[in-house]
Amino acid sequence: MQAFMVGLASSQGGSRNALTKGNIEEFEISLPPLPVQRRIAEILGAYDDLIENNRRRIALLENMARELYRERFVRRAGDGRKVALGEVFSIIRGLSYSSKEIDADEGVNLINLKNIKAFGGFREEGTKKYSGAYKVEQSVKQGDLVMGVTDMTQDRRTVGAVALLPDVEGESVISADLIKIISNVGNHFLYCMFCFGGVSRQVGQFATGATVLHLRPQAVLDFAVALPNSEEIAPFEAQVAPLFDEQANLLAQNRNLARQRDALLPRLMRPGEGR
Repeated sequence: MQAFMVGLASSQGGSRNALTKGNIEEFEISLPPLPVQRRIAEILGAYDDLIENNRRRIALLENMARELYRERFVRRAGDGRKVALGEVFSIIRGLSYSSKEIDADEGVNLINLKNIKAFGGFREEGTKKYSGAYKVEQSVKQGDLVMGVTDMTQDRRTVGAVALLPDVEGESVISADLIKIISNVGNHFLYCMFCFGGVSRQVGQFATGATVLHLRPQAVLDFAVALPNSEEIAPFEAQVAPLFDEQANLLAQNRNLARQRDALLPRLMRPGEGR
């Protein structure tokens, strides 16, 4: 229906495509009887309930990881050894692209700034398709840690914010608004340190720009943190890794549930049966 209405708007002529009020009011749809509508809502609502329940479980797992980190490294904070982040990880910058290269239905997944939640976390719905060239080192997989180095506002919600990649279907690469972190320290610990230890917000303060904020990768590498020793980090990694694995499983479940729900709707509507 949306595609048809877009085509209808395009046929209006002029320099700008638009639907008139009359176009919308006169547009005809196939409307099943009310009992059928209610039954469709019940079926689709069951899928939505499952998806929402998984979202709550994902949030609960995130809170568990947050509390474990704060209990071990914030509330019982020791001095730690002061190190520049560049001493414990290196970074890879994502690729630049043209609008033509992301105006595609096929290609690899382009993980971009829209995949970064405000102040940290992954948004699956932000993924685009990319049909251009890329370097092998710009590809990412489940468990990789990425950071936003751009913010389209002055709120500093995404600049310095990090995300752990879940299992995204198909091959994936990152855009130039992100950097991939390659570390000899566990990514689960680093994610928690950035998100729950306040490091993302501190690093984000080094971003500059009048309208769009940009964070220089070197500023990230130069930033100093109090890093616990490996004997403290290793057991924490072992404790929280299953939490993040379960998050990834729940995200994959939600992706499948949404696909099934969306595939069901046309079949449930049974075009031609309603009035």
